[in-house]
Amino acid sequence: MNKVFKCADMGFKCEWVGTAKTEDELMILIKNHAAKCHDLKVITKDIAIKVKSVIRDQ
Repeated sequence: MNKVFKCADMGFKCEWVGTAKTEDELMILIKNHAAKCHDLKVITKDIAIKVKSVIRDQ
């Protein structure tokens, strides 16, 4: 079962969707996307908690 993250679920007007086999793999994709597209260079513990709360199983 894959893990799915939709950037829009974080409140961004962004259609990016990340999919990976594990939450750890998905977090890497999310961090790269956040840095490239949202100029978010650091993922704080609070942001990581919020991100993980919107990750869903596919």
